[in-house]
Amino acid sequence: ALPLRHGQYKVSVVVKDDTSGRMGTLDLGIRVPEYQEDQLGNSSLILADLIQPLPTTQVGSGPFVIGGTKVRPSVNRTFNRDQKLGIFMQVYNLGLDPKTHRANMNVTYDISKDGKSILDQSEDAAKLANTGSQTTLEKTLNLKPLQPGKYVVQIKVTDNIKKQTISPSDTFEVK
Repeated sequence: ALPLRHGQYKVSVVVKDDTSGRMGTLDLGIRVPEYQEDQLGNSSLILADLIQPLPTTQVGSGPFVIGGTKVRPSVNRTFNRDQKLGIFMQVYNLGLDPKTHRANMNVTYDISKDGKSILDQSEDAAKLANTGSQTTLEKTLNLKPLQPGKYVVQIKVTDNIKKQTISPSDTFEVK
């Protein structure tokens, strides 16, 4: 983990095969967004083939570990019907109720195909692990009811205190 200030960065990855001596390189541009304190914000939406809690001895260590959770992203966003679709996203700058010091929000997961909603599921916000103005969404959805094809998943988070909404989305395929 490397904390970075907002802005544009370049990451260069160099891989060398010690046996053959062959090398390969990849240059990637990364934009670290600037979060405004008064605006509801979110991390990248990660579609994963594995989301699992870790024992406290492994928190924050190893590949694909975010806090106390192992999140293995599906690089090609392709899933089989017998798999579960893992959804991971952090939400920032939630408004806090002055009496309870807790956020008040609605969270909905929508899966659509060809512009038609196939699955619409609301999250019980009271059951979310809430650390105040930031929360982490971790959800797994069963893909058995979905026919093979391309889908869009959209997460809608509405902050009922600030009256702001974010709706990030991503595409995935079921084989």
